[in-house]
Amino acid sequence: MINSDRSSDIFVGDSEMAMLMRSLNWSQTQLGSVETWPQSLRSVLSICLNSRFPIAIYWGQDCLLLYNDAWRPIVGDKHPWALGRPGCEVWV
Repeated sequence: MINSDRSSDIFVGDSEMAMLMRSLNWSQTQLGSVETWPQSLRSVLSICLNSRFPIAIYWGQDCLLLYNDAWRPIVGDKHPWALGRPGCEVWV
């Protein structure tokens, strides 16, 4: 499931979430290939991953969930399954 696109350019850092995000094949998710992500998503994700404060991003019409290490305890045992999934699936 290792991704061969430029995800390492977006998911910078050595945090658990950055490493996990680098390893995912995003083209098999609703977010699609990282290369197609808008600059606004790339920017907000960079802020999220580089923050020590809990941050979650609910992106797009389906509120696809992205989050950082500090926010991970909030999602609890749904991690890592919740990553990239619609919020309505995560919080049912």
